[in-house]
Amino acid sequence: MIPITVFFCGTLMPPVLGPLLNWGLTKAWKEAIVKTLPKTGLASLEETYQALARWLDSRIAPDQPLTLVGQSQGGLHAVRLALDRPNVERVITISTAHHGTVLANFIPPLWDMRPESAYMKAYLARLPEVAPRLDSIYLRHDLMIHPYHSAHVDDARNHLFASPEEYLVTGEHKIDTVRLDGNPNHISELYNGPLIEALRLISINDNYGHIAV
Repeated sequence: MIPITVFFCGTLMPPVLGPLLNWGLTKAWKEAIVKTLPKTGLASLEETYQALARWLDSRIAPDQPLTLVGQSQGGLHAVRLALDRPNVERVITISTAHHGTVLANFIPPLWDMRPESAYMKAYLARLPEVAPRLDSIYLRHDLMIHPYHSAHVDDARNHLFASPEEYLVTGEHKIDTVRLDGNPNHISELYNGPLIEALRLISINDNYGHIAV
C-alpha cells in the first residue's frame, strides 16, 4: 500500500492564506488542498484534537501507512494522533512548541499551550513514545515560539535553522540537533524554509503519495 503524507496547518491560518503562505508545500504537491485547523485553532487543544481525530479516522483506513506533518499547533495534534495509531510511521513537526510557549499566556483561547498547563504536562508525559518517529524542524528566531528551544525533543531528530555562530551557543541542544544553513527572519522564509526541509525529509522515503489537508 502506498504511504500517504497528511499536512496540518497551524493556528490562525485562514483558508484564503493557507495556499499563499505554504507555497513551498503546494508547489511540490500539485494536487494538494491546504485546510486549516477547526476554528483556525482558536479553541481548546482538546476540542481541536478531537475534531482532527474524527476527520482522520473517517477518511483514512487504519491500515493505511501515514506520515503526519504539522506546523505549529498542527504539530502538537500530529504527535497525539500518532500515539495510538501504529499506521503512523513518521511525524514531522515545523515550528511546534512541544514544551509550550510563553506567548500563549497572552492569548486566552491558547492557554492550553502555556508551558505549565495541564494539557502540556499530559502531552509531554507521552511525547517520548513518539520521539523515535519524530523529526522536529525549528528556527533560532521564531515569531511564536519562546524560548525557541521549546521545539526541541529529546531522542528525536531535531533540525535547527541557525547561523553557524548561533548554533555554537545552543548548548546541550547541539547534541542531537542538525544545523540547517540559514537564519530566516522574513515571513516568507519562516514558512517556506522549514516546509521545504520537511518536503526533503519526506522525499527520502520512496513511493510516498501526498495529501495536504
